[in-house]
Amino acid sequence: LKDKGYGLESTRSVKTTKGLTGTQLRYTTTKNGREFNAKRSDRSGFDGRGHAAFAPWDAPAVLASVRRTHRCLIVHEDIGTAGFGAEIAAVVADEAFLDLDAPVARLTMPDIPSPHHPELMEWALPSVGKVAAKIEALVRF
Repeated sequence: LKDKGYGLESTRSVKTTKGLTGTQLRYTTTKNGREFNAKRSDRSGFDGRGHAAFAPWDAPAVLASVRRTHRCLIVHEDIGTAGFGAEIAAVVADEAFLDLDAPVARLTMPDIPSPHHPELMEWALPSVGKVAAKIEALVRF
């Protein structure tokens, strides 16, 4: 399925854009999700980092980006409670707290059963508008 844009290609984070305003991390296994990450980050002045795998995650690259940009937004396509974004947020807060100019922010699906209908999935997953609103809130903090 890799040729169709699905599948895990790497455990290293891929820098999709370079910015100075903050760091946006997006965890997705779809090609569309990674392209979304690049487009949204580029317009916001945020570093865009795309990840295709959860373990091992590229903590050194993420922490270096957060230390340079002083903000962190974690976007992932799963529920927020006990999600992997919480683990990343904990590591960023633990290891880069003094470098942050705003709280670490997460954008996830709401805590609901995962929808399978395309329209419900579109409603539940983080969208360009939701990401833009979170980025604006972080910048204004």
